[in-house]
Amino acid sequence: MDPRTLSMEYELEQAHAFLDDYGIDRIDPDTLMILSLRGRLEQLLERARQSEEIL
Repeated sequence: MDPRTLSMEYELEQAHAFLDDYGIDRIDPDTLMILSLRGRLEQLLERARQSEEIL
């Protein structure tokens, strides 16, 4: 399977887990995309921090 597909599936699972934690049953696709993008941004920021530590 394409690694991008696996990453998207993982992000979707994480978003659903977040919603479950707060008892949210339904969510519109736009909000779900925002949560997914937020997760991706957090990953990129963490990688940037790690890169700064290496330098």
